[in-house]
Amino acid sequence: MCRKTVLLFFTLISLFSCAEKSEILFKETDFSDLSGYSSYILPQYRDSLLKEMPYGNQYRIAIDIDRDSSTADSQLNISYFNKSGKDLSEIQFRLLMNNNTHTPMTIDSVQTGEIPVEFRISEDNTSLIIPLKRKLNPGKTALIQIQYGIDFSKASNYYFNFARIDKRGFSIPHFYPIAAVIHDGLWENDPIAYGGDLLSADSSWFMVEIISDDNVVIVTSGKEISREIRKGKQKKVYVAGPVRDFYICGDVSFIPQVTLSGETDVISYSRNKDSSSSAKAAGISSSALALFNSTFGAYPYSELKIAAMPMSAQGVEFPGLFAIREELYEDHEGSVFEPTIVHEAAHQWFYAMMGNNQLKEPWLDEGLAQYALWLYYRENYGASAALNLFNSFTERWGRIDRAEIPINKEVSFYKGKEYSAIIYGRAPLFLIELRNTIGVERFHSFLRHLIRQYSHRQINTEDFRTELIHFAGSSADPLFEKYFD
Repeated sequence: MCRKTVLLFFTLISLFSCAEKSEILFKETDFSDLSGYSSYILPQYRDSLLKEMPYGNQYRIAIDIDRDSSTADSQLNISYFNKSGKDLSEIQFRLLMNNNTHTPMTIDSVQTGEIPVEFRISEDNTSLIIPLKRKLNPGKTALIQIQYGIDFSKASNYYFNFARIDKRGFSIPHFYPIAAVIHDGLWENDPIAYGGDLLSADSSWFMVEIISDDNVVIVTSGKEISREIRKGKQKKVYVAGPVRDFYICGDVSFIPQVTLSGETDVISYSRNKDSSSSAKAAGISSSALALFNSTFGAYPYSELKIAAMPMSAQGVEFPGLFAIREELYEDHEGSVFEPTIVHEAAHQWFYAMMGNNQLKEPWLDEGLAQYALWLYYRENYGASAALNLFNSFTERWGRIDRAEIPINKEVSFYKGKEYSAIIYGRAPLFLIELRNTIGVERFHSFLRHLIRQYSHRQINTEDFRTELIHFAGSSADPLFEKYFD
């Protein structure tokens, strides 16, 4: 694959195909026009969310995907906002698709403003360190440009065998250098522990241009705001924000099916043969969205998407979009299809809105998503169905003989079956017991408070406990002694 010229900050010099170096296929993308963000946010939430834009990171990404070579060329331009409260002498980014033995993402060059920078890559290849010529003061922004490539031509088991670029299409999670979170002047650069989710990121604003073959149906986080098609290629531009991540995928056989949940379009994508399952996926998601809107607070975006994808996990969540293992669509009346969709839909509240460090404290998003799943079955199918799900949590914990392992450990702490048993089994049991201890209304009021308080921020276990004391006093202390270290 020949290297391609990609965007400048807020202005794209359009990409050239390898066969037609002398011809500009597409007009320039105007990255300075931010009006498209309004179309992604529901009208009643626009003012409150858009006013936060100057105080968050703004990503401008162009990616050109070559399915013939299983590679992509890309450029990230980020306006990085220092909200750490401290002067920064460097900025770190996570390269989450890399590890010690395989590096599908390679960094070609870095600039701050117009000045080339000698960057560093961490020993395990998962962090990019960019030194600054001048310290970045709190409340100020740095403009950084990163040229990089992605190569999936060699087999990779990265992230549940989920990442690929091939003749069928593509799936590229974590396709850009992700600005690392900083706490008390220390960067989060936790070692990657595969088996759980990987992300810890601040909510940010994204404008993403994708160039690919025109026969691929592209699905992404956010909302499409423009498209061009010419000579077998397509260029589409998407916006999303405030969100803490952005995912792109595509398939030559995707067909969308749309339903409405309140003011949000729920769009399900799957291959031709899965049309009835895809319609059911949209219906389940719409029902879950309605319940979670009323229980936890409103989903503020105009679209929610579901994509049937090949992978080893049952489902993977991203803001505004989640992927479901395509094999589950072959038996949409089975026992796995519906709960998987509901669990992933719940992550729009517990992970996408109220964030956490998924490597350090996975119980916060996974345990709460499991609780939301239990609530869905209780509200839609009755107490007997909820009891069956409760028993499934207990059975999952029983796979390790109900060992009283704390639920608030990092992914790497759990060995073998322990991660699934504790995070998906014991953690929701704690939350159901907490609900029974402090009462249903108080518990749901507590969760709504957390989502308001930590919306587009990150929560940790200590925050959770401190906030709970305000709602329940010391009544939950015995539960913390029982379930936490």
